[in-house]
Amino acid sequence: TISTCMYYTGLDPRPGRKFAPIHVPKGRERHLQRALLHFHKPENQALVREALRLAGRPELIKTLSPSRHPHLTTSARRGRAPI
Repeated sequence: TISTCMYYTGLDPRPGRKFAPIHVPKGRERHLQRALLHFHKPENQALVREALRLAGRPELIKTLSPSRHPHLTTSARRGRAPI
């Protein structure tokens, strides 16, 4: 697919774009983006805080932190009934 080609080459192959370079996150940036997608996982909390600080959005740390509701269990925070 076009998106796969763009990911591996870092170029936009669509007509009229003349293979313009595109930004493809690699390394640490990729890990930070993945952590933001999985912010609810406890193992990603440090990466989520780091990503939000780097993005200039430290006010969102409390919003995305599971410690916001310490009285709830992990399963309750995720919207599941406890087992």
